[in-house]
Amino acid sequence: GMIFTARRPVVVQDKLYFYYGGFDRVHDDTKGVQGAIGLPIIRLDGFCSMHAEDKEGWLISRREVFHMPQVDINAVTKDGGYIEAELLDRDNRVIPGFSRSECLRFQGDSVRGTIQWKTKSFPRKWRAKDKKIRFYVTNGDLYSYLPVAIELKKDDGWPDY
Repeated sequence: GMIFTARRPVVVQDKLYFYYGGFDRVHDDTKGVQGAIGLPIIRLDGFCSMHAEDKEGWLISRREVFHMPQVDINAVTKDGGYIEAELLDRDNRVIPGFSRSECLRFQGDSVRGTIQWKTKSFPRKWRAKDKKIRFYVTNGDLYSYLPVAIELKKDDGWPDY
């Protein structure tokens, strides 16, 4: 018949709680109406994911300026699963030092996981340039990602605007 939802989900630790009231009659039919409260729960940012099973899947992100070779991810992998990444220039060429083979693989279940590379900082010429991320996923789900950005001083390679 009818559902009323809360204004927005409630964040409880690493979950989203969606409270709602459900009724067995339509809005204008009030005779003998019965109602109940429901509570679906999903992981933080768990609306959709890039999902892959045994066959590896991949995606390339949009171009973004970020200043540290670190990407925070919300992801889960199953037995034998992993998430790896490589950093690309705007023409989809791998940036030296940030290839897939130099990536520290993510495995597990975390809304605050991290993808990093053996190289801990970008060469000066790459600090203020836009980059893309190519993610590889096997037996897992990548829900969201966020490149780590820090504010640079002008002498660290920050461009003039």
